Amino acid sequence: MSITGLAGIFKALSTTKYEIVNTEAISNEDIIVPVSIQGIDDEKACADTEDQQYNSFMEEDIVEDEIISKNMEILIQNYHDVDSFLDAVEVNVDVIRDRDGSYLVMLQEVGLSNNSKNI
Repeated sequence: MSITGLAGIFKALSTTKYEIVNTEAISNEDIIVPVSIQGIDDEKACADTEDQQYNSFMEEDIVEDEIISKNMEILIQNYHDVDSFLDAVEVNVDVIRDRDGSYLVMLQEVGLSNNSKNI
């Protein structure tokens, strides 16, 4: 398993396209920003990897110690082969303007972030 190969997964994920559609100030502090997001089908890449790993395990003589490296090999290849995007989806991003003029993007449940993040 190579570090370069794993970096390719992040490169594939970084191809996600974001477009700010509009902004709507709810108040001086609260802003709604609709964002169009288009990215790869990550779930499909993972499901394909599981299927291929199962087939590989059943057809080849793979010992338990080799399962993880074989999984990574297949996963890297599946992400490398991604060549299409899912249809764009639009999500509303809640943004708060702080007292010092900075903006805070709030916790998002869909497609953006796992934590609040200063921008």
